[in-house]
Amino acid sequence: MPNLPAQWLLTCLLITGLAQHAAAESFRCKNDLVRPGDDKASVIQKCGEPVLKDKVRENCQPGEVVNVINDGPASSQSRSYACGAVEEWTYQPPAGQLLAILRFENGKVQSIRYGDRVR
Repeated sequence: MPNLPAQWLLTCLLITGLAQHAAAESFRCKNDLVRPGDDKASVIQKCGEPVLKDKVRENCQPGEVVNVINDGPASSQSRSYACGAVEEWTYQPPAGQLLAILRFENGKVQSIRYGDRVR
């Protein structure tokens, strides 16, 4: 039975890690939950305006090749790009809780992470 304490410790660490991961799957705002896939309008309706909106970058991915007809007799090909803004919104909860940072890609919550504890 010398392995029992090590197995118990490993089990406790695994359960703690899963609980922390599950907590980042949603964000409680007032009396509602924000989850990945929610759009910006839904988040504002549930939580109000964030304390900070930060535009991280433009998320551009190459799309299909399209034919563009020039003024001349020859046509050329051009690649179109589908772009969407990547933003992070920060919500400041009451004292003692963690800042919540919601990452939006193409207007929908992509991920939720937590920052420093509010004092």
